[in-house]
Amino acid sequence: MPRDPHDRRGSRKSRESRTPPVTLDRDYRHLVERLAGHIAARIGKSLPGSPVYILANPAAGDVRRNQRILQDISYRLDDAVRADVDWTERAGYARERVEQVVAGRDRSLGPLVVVSIGGDGTHNEICGTVVGGPVSKEDVLFLRVPLGSGNDGADAQTPAELVETLDGLVAPRNVPAVVVETRCERFTALNIASFGLDAFVTVTRERARRLLHGNGYKFVADTAVLFYEKIVRLQQSTVRFPDGRSWTDQAMLIAFGASGKRSYGGHIHVLPDDRNVCVISRSGIRDKVRLKRLFYEGKHTEDSLVTMDSADYLTIECAGDLHYQVDGEGGVLTAEAFPVVVRRLERALRVLGPARIADQGAE
Repeated sequence: MPRDPHDRRGSRKSRESRTPPVTLDRDYRHLVERLAGHIAARIGKSLPGSPVYILANPAAGDVRRNQRILQDISYRLDDAVRADVDWTERAGYARERVEQVVAGRDRSLGPLVVVSIGGDGTHNEICGTVVGGPVSKEDVLFLRVPLGSGNDGADAQTPAELVETLDGLVAPRNVPAVVVETRCERFTALNIASFGLDAFVTVTRERARRLLHGNGYKFVADTAVLFYEKIVRLQQSTVRFPDGRSWTDQAMLIAFGASGKRSYGGHIHVLPDDRNVCVISRSGIRDKVRLKRLFYEGKHTEDSLVTMDSADYLTIECAGDLHYQVDGEGGVLTAEAFPVVVRRLERALRVLGPARIADQGAE
């Protein structure tokens, strides 16, 4: 059904999606700009003449940790090329700027290469200009640099791995995405869209991180996990598959990936094999502790509380509120948002990757 873009009924988006004002350390800014220059130089060798636009989120991840990571690889960076970095100022800024730059570019030079430096939320916003956005897939190529608290949806697991990839030739490849359609809104995920416990943890962890110093927020989030169903008043959910099958229970977790073999939350292997759907029934404290260990090892798939499957789309129904997250950005869907349709797009956007796998299509 048509959606009013100003209608926000049916969901309460968490505050952590807003980019807070950040005063950048001069050394950190310099390191990011050196990395940007290195990336621009390497792209120039693989795609001569292609315009490159670079965006970085100053609030992504732990800046001190990011600075140490970049210092460790600084000796590998090529200082021959200077690149301008557009630092994001607020939520929505990156999306607006990409749309403006794509619209104003010289089309004779070919597709614009957009380099996104940040975490999964940053990449989601930037790539959302194509997935469900106004920008044509053929007009832009993306390179997602892992420099956030969650880097499961980037084009490398670490900046060091990305630098190594760029030492060889790179070329475009198609990758899939996920679209979440509620009765009121539309969200996209480049990695995994999920509902329930882990989405609740995403929201709780970010709120606690903003209030507490040090690693205290991790303790708060881990403790909240144990009492999740009591805190949120867990409701019965129904998951309907395309072939007519359905699953009904109090869902602890519903995860839907752009493909199988995907992780999130810092490389937790929620989808460790080729299946892209994971559903977990309500569980007690002991089961949660046991499942957490299995998830980190990717060995939960045969557990009696876990249902693994494959689907191009699902329909989710719920009688009450349900937390959701898309690439680490979370909120709450209220009862009027349902039913929710979660859909997989096979060749959603084009990213840069090693030239040897560029012709394999969607990952």
